[in-house]
Amino acid sequence: MFYQQMVHQSHSFYLRYYLDKGINVFTWNYRGYGRSKGRPTPQNFRNDVKLIYDFLVNKIKVRGKIGVYGRSLGGIPTSYISPYADMVIIDRSFCNFTEMAKWKYQSKFADFLMKIGSFGW
Repeated sequence: MFYQQMVHQSHSFYLRYYLDKGINVFTWNYRGYGRSKGRPTPQNFRNDVKLIYDFLVNKIKVRGKIGVYGRSLGGIPTSYISPYADMVIIDRSFCNFTEMAKWKYQSKFADFLMKIGSFGW
């Protein structure tokens, strides 16, 4: 159960599911999450997931089909890397932060608040 200590409880179900099926899993913290340094921005998500994909394929030579699973905020890097992957699952994500804020807060100030709260995302 080592993997449950390394992954937030809410994600351990999915991790256990894939590992029990003999599927290799690679996971990482976004910049600014966990013990990672830096700032989590959509551009950094895109840059990081491409670097990770290149590392897996070119550096450690992962062979076979590559699937990518992204949940919630993970939908950003998952969407970006989808042209390179053989399978993509985007779970409970969103495509537009502004529209999500308008729906969530149901206010004419939602766009303004979202820009302030997300530092310009």
